[in-house]
Amino acid sequence: VGTSLTFSHLVSNAMVCRWLKKHLSLLESDCFRRVVRLQRDLNTHGDVTSPENRDQFIALVGSLEQLAVAMKLESASRAYRKSFTENYRHVLPDESRSYRVDILEAAIQYREAIWVNGRKFDFSDEVALRAAELQDCWSACLEEIQRVGSLSVVPLTVEWVLGCLLRDLDVAWANFERTYIKELMEIEAQARKILVHSIAEEQKLRAQEKAWQSEECKETLGRGTWSGQREGLVNCISQLNEVANSQGKGRGDLHVGILVAAQAVLDSNGRESTGFGERRGACSVALLLAAGVVESFNAMRLHLREVARCLERVD
Repeated sequence: VGTSLTFSHLVSNAMVCRWLKKHLSLLESDCFRRVVRLQRDLNTHGDVTSPENRDQFIALVGSLEQLAVAMKLESASRAYRKSFTENYRHVLPDESRSYRVDILEAAIQYREAIWVNGRKFDFSDEVALRAAELQDCWSACLEEIQRVGSLSVVPLTVEWVLGCLLRDLDVAWANFERTYIKELMEIEAQARKILVHSIAEEQKLRAQEKAWQSEECKETLGRGTWSGQREGLVNCISQLNEVANSQGKGRGDLHVGILVAAQAVLDSNGRESTGFGERRGACSVALLLAAGVVESFNAMRLHLREVARCLERVD
């Protein structure tokens, strides 16, 4: 027959304090009382993931992590984080628990698919399974905390039970984090392909422009090769413009002929597009429009070169 203690309120009753001192360390008892208080407050105010409860939700998640550390519970391996891209390593830099509320929210509010750049990406069955496991473990922890907080008789096995639940929660958390972020990285790589292709096309065009300065290369390459490469880059920029403005304002029908005509207008007036801006006031509307097209194209090329240096950090 197990020994038990009778009390009226878990947080305020002096007998509970004596029980905590006997069976838990000081740090553990502080964490335990904090978790109970935060869980009770959240339960009173409804949905734990609602915006108005977010600060308390973050505090509860942090307190559960602190309680697990205080109880010296072994954490699940997180060696998989070494394979994360730079963006994810920035927010999850080591193998400690590092519970992030957005990971838990992704499991609680799990969706089978997400839309990126106007394209639908479905998560695998494994992500759905891991999300369900984390939901169940999270609910079990909260239910046990709520149960203990409402008891008039607290069994001495509560620490062991809570420890088991916290271990299960940690394993479920790590499993979901691993599979969910892995698939997010794969989705991001797929969605980033058009940007990667655009960067490659700009690099090819730049190489051909450099080679074009040589008379020998002019004869070898031919003007058509350079024009074809420029058209390829314009097509990529047109696609980028379309997916980056998914609310109907993006234009996917930008044709290289617009750029060619604009450059021809500038050339026919004997002016280089790079120095044109200083004398716009004396130019016709046609020249202004032509300069704007060419300058925008060149600005986009510069932007692609800058992005190429930090591509992994692009969401």
